[in-house]
Formats: sequence, structure tokens, C-alpha cells
Amino acid sequence: MGQNVAFAPLYEMFLTDSGMNNVKGWEVGAEYIPFTNVMFKIQYFNGKKLDSDRDAEGLFGQVNFF
Repeated sequence: MGQNVAFAPLYEMFLTDSGMNNVKGWEVGAEYIPFTNVMFKIQYFNGKKLDSDRDAEGLFGQVNFF
């Protein structure tokens, strides 16, 4: 989807975290809870930018403590 399709879209949650907008492609991720109240999250994106048709790639990691 293009850059101005919707106001504050939820489908770009990962893309916003990695700083990428106006892209299309696929994303794969996993969440793991090794201990009580600790969660690891990792996501990988691979695709193309819509405005220039160049490759776009991103890796995002996060640790949450509850």
C-alpha cells in the first residue's frame, strides 16, 4: 500500500519501528517468552520501495519486561 493510504495505519507497525515507509513485501517474525514477565521479539522484512522500485530490507529486535 502507498504512503498516504490511511491515517495512522496499524499494518505498518513493524515498518514504522524500523523507519521504513512506502514499501511492499513480506515480513516474518517470532516472539519467545524465556522467563516470567520477559518477552523477546524479532522481525525481518524484505521487499521493494514503491516510489523508486529499489530493494528494502529491515531487521527489528525488541525485549519487553512486564
